[in-house]
Amino acid sequence: MKHFSVMKRILILSLLCMVTTIGFAQNPIASLNPYQRIEGEFVTDSYGLKIDHQNITDIHNGDWLKLGGVNFDSGKADWLKAGLLNVQGNGYIEFFLDTPGENRFAKINVEAGMTDGDVTAQLITRPKGVHDVYLYFRGDAGQLFDLDYWQLTDVSPYRNPILYADVPDMSACRAGEYFYMVSTTMHLMPGAPIMRSKDMQHWETVSYVFPRIEDGDRYDLIGETTYGKGQWASSIRYHNGRFYVWFSCNGAPGKGFIYTTTDPTGEWTLLSRPVHHHDASLLFDDDGKVYLFYGTGQLRELKEDLSDVKPGGIDMKIFERDADEQGLLEGSQAFKYNGKYYLMMISMDWGIPGRLRREVCYRADKITGPYEKKVILETPFEDYGGVGQGCIVEGVDGEWYGIIFQDRNGVGRTPCLMPCHWVDGWPILGDAEGKIPNNTDIPHTTMAGICGSDEFDSDKLSLYWQWNHNPIDDAWSLKARPGYMRLKTARVVENLFMAPNTLTQRMPGTTFSGVVKLDLKGMKDGDRAGLSAFNGDSGVLTIECNGKKKQLVLSEQKTVFERRKHAIREVLTEEMARININQNVIYLRVEGEFFHKDLATFAYSLDGKEWIPLGRPIQMVFDYRRMFMGSKFAIFNYATKQLGGYVDVDYFRMENGE
Repeated sequence: MKHFSVMKRILILSLLCMVTTIGFAQNPIASLNPYQRIEGEFVTDSYGLKIDHQNITDIHNGDWLKLGGVNFDSGKADWLKAGLLNVQGNGYIEFFLDTPGENRFAKINVEAGMTDGDVTAQLITRPKGVHDVYLYFRGDAGQLFDLDYWQLTDVSPYRNPILYADVPDMSACRAGEYFYMVSTTMHLMPGAPIMRSKDMQHWETVSYVFPRIEDGDRYDLIGETTYGKGQWASSIRYHNGRFYVWFSCNGAPGKGFIYTTTDPTGEWTLLSRPVHHHDASLLFDDDGKVYLFYGTGQLRELKEDLSDVKPGGIDMKIFERDADEQGLLEGSQAFKYNGKYYLMMISMDWGIPGRLRREVCYRADKITGPYEKKVILETPFEDYGGVGQGCIVEGVDGEWYGIIFQDRNGVGRTPCLMPCHWVDGWPILGDAEGKIPNNTDIPHTTMAGICGSDEFDSDKLSLYWQWNHNPIDDAWSLKARPGYMRLKTARVVENLFMAPNTLTQRMPGTTFSGVVKLDLKGMKDGDRAGLSAFNGDSGVLTIECNGKKKQLVLSEQKTVFERRKHAIREVLTEEMARININQNVIYLRVEGEFFHKDLATFAYSLDGKEWIPLGRPIQMVFDYRRMFMGSKFAIFNYATKQLGGYVDVDYFRMENGE
């Protein structure tokens, strides 16, 4: 497209002032179907546009074109796809209905250096009816790119779950170009992982809100445990240049936590410890007041400095359950939009035959109500039932996303990404048919920012890892032997589940492999070290040091909890294999899959090349009554007789496949 003449640029300025005179335009020769490719040749050089091999070329900042008679009633879609070639500059294409600069329904962002191909963006709104469509091109000086075609599509650009791992209870916000999300990790330390993304699809962990919790011996695995408790569903908000995270823990002392920072990739500061509120969501109102929505329709006002609850402030139940909500109703996520208050919650009633896990929304004109309810997502996904509990968030360009999790057995609770569109003032989740979008022709999104390999060649622990309960910091080191993680025995215990300093990270779906290389020469009599598929029921591959003899043992270990203290009463152990080990370096491997069978298999190697399988496959189980999380890789070393021993971990290498 050549640069416009002065007269043509005057016409553009007139368009922006809503004058009906048109510059370069295609008069409607037929009603165009936007659900099929609208090729470059539909705009011919007789309108002053440059066409090369059916592509619109020589596009510059400020260029535009009009397509008349585009019929949006001929199909359903949630994304717009454009074919781009010869990308030379940063820019974007905006799509407007009928009036230039108004009724924008899509935006395609373009980055310099992109390879030729298709770019897909979620629709901001779903157009209806027959409209003129204006394409406006913006970007750097000079030529931007060539446009081959554009079309609307119902083919999702991603596959769900968007994170195929245990990332439950998501709460998200956006600051600038980045989305930030917090999740539940309960008894793992550091806790409350903060994940960041530019597109809601590719996430990386950038920090943890807290390094440890000092609320009693159970967080240190002394006498009791905090398995399945600890940090539960959190709320992250960005307000006046600061980030805030609220969460609460079950049990004594019955208090929550509010942390804050100006840099979510750095350290967080504890601001206050208000009284416990279950599954609470922060809301900063326009008048400066701050609230927590929690429980099942409870509302509590906080002091404006967030130091505590506000004496004499609002403290009330804002709605009563209706006849259709007699089961689970929790997981609050509250927000304000266009002057109305919204509260999203998971809803599930196992007493109603055929009822699915679902997401409901309550809204009101005043924060105190009255509230009305609507089901905003109720659909099965694959073979794991419904999808419920999560949040919505607005993108940079005005589009909205929902990210809601689904229970998927052994892998845990996995986030699913979906469009969110406002319909009659309600945030309706799912694709144009109300389903979870899922393109099975493409692989799942990479998990590289969330879990992965580690050569232990840094003096800082990778954000992939979390300790099982509070670590004993002087019993591990990345400096004692550079290039290795040294795990020292820290306390004499009876079993793995009461052992401090077990190093864990998520196991991803659908298939995975994890290999650890261990140097055993520092072990002492009674020490136990190895690799586990760790959960309430665990597959455990252990090197036992008994006197001067070392043996490799594969076992299945099932925890039995004492309910009152939530302590480990006993561990039911089935030994499957035992072999002698006559060298100090060994390689251990666990492989598995999370697609219905949820089985882990174990093997070892003496040289890292030839692998010898052991035992039978071991079932990986999600059990909310015990650990309440998906299975984890776990690297461990603990003492059963004496302290002073250690192992050196050379590397952990993970592979993740379909």
